[in-house]
Amino acid sequence: MTQEGRSSLAAPEGTSDARDRGILEAALDAIIVIDTHGRITETNLAAERILGWQRSDLVGRMLNETLIPPRYRAAHQLAFAEHLRTGVQSILGQRLELHARRADGSEFPCELIVTRVDLADEVIFAGHIRDISDRREAERVIRESEARLRTLTEAMPEAVFLFDAAGRMVIANPAALALTATGSALDFADLVARLDVDAEEASSLRLGRRVGPLEARLAPRGRWVEWNSHPVEVPPQLTALGEDAAEGREATMVVL
Repeated sequence: MTQEGRSSLAAPEGTSDARDRGILEAALDAIIVIDTHGRITETNLAAERILGWQRSDLVGRMLNETLIPPRYRAAHQLAFAEHLRTGVQSILGQRLELHARRADGSEFPCELIVTRVDLADEVIFAGHIRDISDRREAERVIRESEARLRTLTEAMPEAVFLFDAAGRMVIANPAALALTATGSALDFADLVARLDVDAEEASSLRLGRRVGPLEARLAPRGRWVEWNSHPVEVPPQLTALGEDAAEGREATMVVL
């Protein structure tokens, strides 16, 4: 590999076409190979499954006329021509999120990585396409869930905090910010430290156990509050703040 997203290969004598085909077909992502004219020269079985095109219907046709949605074709043509002319590799080897076109004309969100391969007698480009429709749908559901949760907590007269498993504040409604006299985030340990409680109670609080109702003074204003905290299951994006997670994680909800 000479540069990111670009390699220089010399096919060894006796390279097995069957081996190469086997490697191509074993890939879970759709793989589309084009030449410097933008003509499709190879695909794999995953491409048929993901894109709905038979290999025989794609090979020999132009990429710009098949898999790229019409509204993006002019931009693709210009970018491809610019790369061939200048060698600039702004997108090679990069993980891109865009839309691809299926055989029936429908579009779907996908993740694309393009690599350039310099062979002994030609230059080819390989695009690895992964359907991310399920991920996008999951993200949409989580965003809606988060919006509902925020709407619910902001309307509550009680002070409500939600902390993730690491103790970072994810949600604090207006009543919570007013009660703690802060307009910005504070972590769970900071909130516990503001309570005038004994060591045993403080330890239980820091461990995220269900606590309450507990009456105590809260700094900095010294107001008496009734503390209730308990673990809850919430979507991973709320508790992990963008970390990769497949399941909901335990967070701590505090109501004062």
